[in-house]
Amino acid sequence: FFMDISVIVPLFNEAESLPVLHEWIVRVMRENNFSYEIIFVNDGSTDLTLEKITDFVGNDNRAILINQTNQGVSAARNAALKQTKGQFVLCLDGDDYLHPETILIIKNNLQQDADALLAPCIIKQSEIEKKRPLNIQDGVYSVEQLYASCRIFPTAPMMVYRNSIIHDNSLQFNSNIKSGEVYDFTVSFLEKAHKIAVTNIGFYYYVMRNS
Repeated sequence: FFMDISVIVPLFNEAESLPVLHEWIVRVMRENNFSYEIIFVNDGSTDLTLEKITDFVGNDNRAILINQTNQGVSAARNAALKQTKGQFVLCLDGDDYLHPETILIIKNNLQQDADALLAPCIIKQSEIEKKRPLNIQDGVYSVEQLYASCRIFPTAPMMVYRNSIIHDNSLQFNSNIKSGEVYDFTVSFLEKAHKIAVTNIGFYYYVMRNS
C-alpha cells in the first residue's frame, strides 16, 4: 500500500537507545494518523539490538527489518533505499529522535511541487539543546537560489528528500566516504532537483554523545 513517507534508521549497537526510538515512533508516527513505513537496518550489531528491534518490528506492520553483516552506515542506508515506497524519504540515526509535531511541520512546510524540505537540526549534548541556524528565510527556492542564499552548504542539518528523484537517478550514499557522506549524497540529489522548501522550525534532534 502507498506510503507517504519512508523513514530509514540504520542501527549498530543501539540497544540502549531503542527505548527512546520506540517512544518517538509511537508519539510522532502512530499518533498522527499518517501513512508511513520505517525501515530498520541492523548493520551487524554485537549487542542486543537485533533481538530488541526484531520484537518491535513484529508488532508493527509498517516496520521493515533488514539484517546484514557490518558494512557501515552508508551501505545500511543504501540497503534501505532500495526498499523505500514512500513519496519522501527521511534518514534518522538510531540514537537521534524527532519532535512530536514533526509530521505536522513537514506537512505545513513541504510544498506539493517541492523536491525536498530543508530544516535546521537541534543539537542535543547532555541536557543542553541548541538549534543550528540556517541563516536563510523560509520559502521555496530553486537550487541555484538556495546555493546563492546559504552561507553554509545546504544539506543536513536536516533534509526530507523526494523519493522519485532518488530512485529515478539511482542515487546512493558513498560507502567509501567515512565522514560527510550525507553532503555527498545531497550534492548528487540537488543536481537532479528543482525546488527546495525551507523552514526554520527544527524537528530533528541530533544527539551528540561524549563517547
